[in-house]
Amino acid sequence: MAARGRARPGPARAQAAAAHPQPATLGRAPRFTAAGTPSPSQLSRRGCVGGGQVIFLHGLGDTGHGWAEAFAGIRSPHVKYICPHAPVMPVSLNMNMAMPSWFDIIGLSPDAQEDEAGIKQAAEHALTTHQKLAGVIALSCWLPLRTSFSQGAISGVNKDIPILQCHGDCDPLVPLMFGSLTFEKLKSLINPVDITFKTYSGMMHSSCIEEMMDVKKFVDKHLPPVD
Repeated sequence: MAARGRARPGPARAQAAAAHPQPATLGRAPRFTAAGTPSPSQLSRRGCVGGGQVIFLHGLGDTGHGWAEAFAGIRSPHVKYICPHAPVMPVSLNMNMAMPSWFDIIGLSPDAQEDEAGIKQAAEHALTTHQKLAGVIALSCWLPLRTSFSQGAISGVNKDIPILQCHGDCDPLVPLMFGSLTFEKLKSLINPVDITFKTYSGMMHSSCIEEMMDVKKFVDKHLPPVD
């Protein structure tokens, strides 16, 4: 999924999985690494005694610092948040200006050309990884290469992965339509009962307390402490 390059609970926002705005994924494997160019945030348990990890990829032009601060406000003691930084590269959408980006973005319309090579090179998509994940969180994002993303591409270990997808109904950069199209595509890829799509009234390409609390509840539910 593509995470949003939206304004975070402060300035800019996040990219999560396979396209700029991306999702976050939760993984229950001993540890989860960011999978996907912009990929979702992932949760895993490797290297965490009694807890888990969330790997969250920020959005276009942002860095991991802002999101690290945002998650610090909702983090449970047993969960570690990892917020890596995207490399700096020219972005076609912004007149080839160099900025942090997981891959090139050419346009923001449903039929816009996509940087397929860059998306695939950036990282393995969370839905196709062979590591068992606890879940995926997708904030203001879309699923890149959705027209060519087949059901067979999803790894068997994550066929029943829970997904929390969140989007503002007033987002001017990544319109709610993108989130809705992604939601419909995901329902054809995994069990629809495993997907929760929440929208937030009046929220633009940003975040809000309600959304962050929904993220906290989702993480705590799928990465509970282990005695």
